[in-house]
Amino acid sequence: MIDAAADQIGKRFLSDAQPPTFLPHEETTQQNQPTILPTTLCRMKRPHTARLVLENNWDATDTNETKAVLYHSLDNSREYHGVPLSPMEFEMDDAPALEALLISGTRTDNSDGSGDDWVEVQDLVHTGSIDDKVELVNCLVGEGLLLVCQPEELEEQRLMEQMKQEEKEEDEVDDDEQMKQKEEEEDEVDDELCGF
Repeated sequence: MIDAAADQIGKRFLSDAQPPTFLPHEETTQQNQPTILPTTLCRMKRPHTARLVLENNWDATDTNETKAVLYHSLDNSREYHGVPLSPMEFEMDDAPALEALLISGTRTDNSDGSGDDWVEVQDLVHTGSIDDKVELVNCLVGEGLLLVCQPEELEEQRLMEQMKQEEKEEDEVDDDEQMKQKEEEEDEVDDELCGF
């Protein structure tokens, strides 16, 4: 009962939310949609923009079937309730993989999203084959929910950030040395003016 109420509140929150604004490197279009491999890394573009809900669906034969339904706010209108939520239905064996993907992207420390919360497609928990995992990630990338990159791209990005950080630290050291030298020169001028 409590879970169902929490799910309803979560769906209402997503329905009320503005769609997220993405940075240029987060934009994905049909033309630049990447190829998903088992070693591809993926994570949510923005945390808290989607919610996984388990719902009972009655089909035409009056059998109760539980589905994993993913609600998200990416298609929301800037106008309040301008566009109703459009849920994505998945089979129950997709639910653990969806849950792992939903919590990815929530542990980033850096503004550029370079935290260590990327998930490899092959590491997703799924009862099906690797093709099922790739298909699931392709579906979510196509919907605009996930960021993906290859491991070598992420390593290259980390090396570039490390180099920038080292350059920044060197510049700070140089600035400190220049300031210290300037202060010493000013002290010498003051000493000469005072007759020391």
